[in-house]
Amino acid sequence: MRRVAIDLHDVCIGYVHGLIDLYGWPLTWDADVREMWPWVDWVHHFRAIQHAEFLQGLAPIRGAVVGTKALWNSPDWWPLFLTATPPKGVEEKVTRQWLASYNFDGIETVFTGSFENKVDFIMSNEIDYIIEDHPRVIEPCMKLGLSVVTYSTPWNRHIDTSLRAENWEEVRELFDV
Repeated sequence: MRRVAIDLHDVCIGYVHGLIDLYGWPLTWDADVREMWPWVDWVHHFRAIQHAEFLQGLAPIRGAVVGTKALWNSPDWWPLFLTATPPKGVEEKVTRQWLASYNFDGIETVFTGSFENKVDFIMSNEIDYIIEDHPRVIEPCMKLGLSVVTYSTPWNRHIDTSLRAENWEEVRELFDV
């Protein structure tokens, strides 16, 4: 059985879609939301209560529920969710509640607290594939020769890879589930 680490935000959870609903169309498509929406009071946005309310209202990416369950039910794959969300706080609690509300709760979830810790976790565990949207995880993992499925977003279009999925139907095709 091969391990596949699946990112949450903007791979399974529509984080940027939620930001667009809340703050309008971004100024630029950058990997840093602060640059995408420079007019937003990010200190206020990321305060625990405000951010928790925001996270609770996010919708799943189309096909993510079916796709992750297909991986979970396959005898060939052992999926886990891997997120840079900080552990042990309100964001972890809200994320776990969100996962449970969409019946993702059987899949192991690891909260690393940063993109750098996420890469370290991938390196120190036997992860065969990564499904990720953020360049700060994709690029170092690719440089290390790891198999990264780049889940397409406007902020990762510059990354040259043969493993790219535009949607969860393409993810399922890549993993044959």
